[in-house]
Order: sequence, then C-alpha cells, then structure tokens
Amino acid sequence: MRIHTNIKQGNIGMIKSVPAWLVDFQLQLTSEESELIKTYKEAERTLCTFTNLDGNESSFTVGQAITGHKGHVCKQLAHAQTLRDSVIHGCAALRDHLRAIIEIRAGGGEQIIDIPLYPQQSAQPPTLPPQIQAQ
Repeated sequence: MRIHTNIKQGNIGMIKSVPAWLVDFQLQLTSEESELIKTYKEAERTLCTFTNLDGNESSFTVGQAITGHKGHVCKQLAHAQTLRDSVIHGCAALRDHLRAIIEIRAGGGEQIIDIPLYPQQSAQPPTLPPQIQAQ
C-alpha cells in the first residue's frame, strides 16, 4: 500500500481570484490488497472525514482514494494539511484492518485476556505529595 499526496497553491474564483490550497491524493494497492478490498467490499468504507468549504462534514471512501482525488480546495493551508494527515491516518487504519483480515483468515485471530475481578493491590503505600510529607 502506498499513498501519494500533494498540496499545491492555486486560485479559485473567476472574477476575483482568491488564493487557495489544492490537495491531491491517490492510494496504490498491491494485488493482494486489491483482492481483499474487492472480496470484502471495502471500497465503500469511509477512509477519513473532513470539514468542507461550506463548514459541513464530508468524507472520502477507500474507493475514492484508489481512483484518486485531484484538486480538493481548502481556503487555508492548515486545513489542507489536516486533510492530508487525515487521509494518511485513514490509509494506516485500512492497512491495519487488512492485516487483521489476513491474520484471521490464516486462523490466528485468537486472544486471551485476563480481566481480574478486583484491581491489583500494591504492597507499597500510596505516595503523598511533597507538601503533605513536609508537615
């Protein structure tokens, strides 16, 4: 899995040109990853959410990232960087999800977790803040 991202400066508006930041990204998958996406219908899975120019929450799917997205407009550089980081983190989460599928398919998804009824009691007495110890 490989994500290509790019932030560049552009302009929006016909009459009064306003500077903006354009975000491009495209997700490239190995053949094994592509097959998992197809088999488990992960293309419609939400990759990341973001706030669009209107202030509404929107999202990109895995399928949109694979196809590639060019020229997503952000009015501020910080928003463009946040979007790029969200896409990258979404791809990392997708990678972890695909790894879990591979592990479970191989029969290795078992976990054993001990949950004690009572919290462990420490043999050490609790430490007091320095102000109380001095008195």
